[in-house]
Amino acid sequence: MKRYTHGFALITSMVLIVVLAIVSAMMFRTSGASGKIAGNTLEHQRAFESAESGLRFGEWLLRRVPMPTQIPVCNTVIDLAIAGATAVMCTNALVNPAEPPWAAGMRFTPDGMTIQQGGGLVAQSSNRTGRDVFYAERPMVYIQSLGPGPDGINLYQITSAGFGGHASTVSVLVSVVSVR
Repeated sequence: MKRYTHGFALITSMVLIVVLAIVSAMMFRTSGASGKIAGNTLEHQRAFESAESGLRFGEWLLRRVPMPTQIPVCNTVIDLAIAGATAVMCTNALVNPAEPPWAAGMRFTPDGMTIQQGGGLVAQSSNRTGRDVFYAERPMVYIQSLGPGPDGINLYQITSAGFGGHASTVSVLVSVVSVR
């Protein structure tokens, strides 16, 4: 009886090479997906923080800036970066708060926020340790007067929209506050 052991090592090593190639391809695919997940998480966090700054700004406006006694129906966007622009409080609710940018409300720029239409990367400068991402748009704030609550204290609904590095990354937050 003749034994055929010649070439067995070659076949075994070829099978091992194919298995290792498949495993390494799966590892590369997994690491690429993990990078995308991390990038999306960062992008959504940036939009959330931008919207959060809008809520805080709205609360600050209600407590610090005198609001008009006649509360208007709001139908335009006020750019608070323009000299002479004043904050407004509205009687009407937003038509569709889940789809910013809205046709009414206020736009502002928080300290330290870099804005560029369409987003993109901020160039590295000597006073920065790394690159940052432009925000696609400035946050928006909408303050609606809800009238007095059960205890007689005025209630206001603040709706804020924040954008991440892409205009498609949006976070909308709503808060109801009482102001004496």
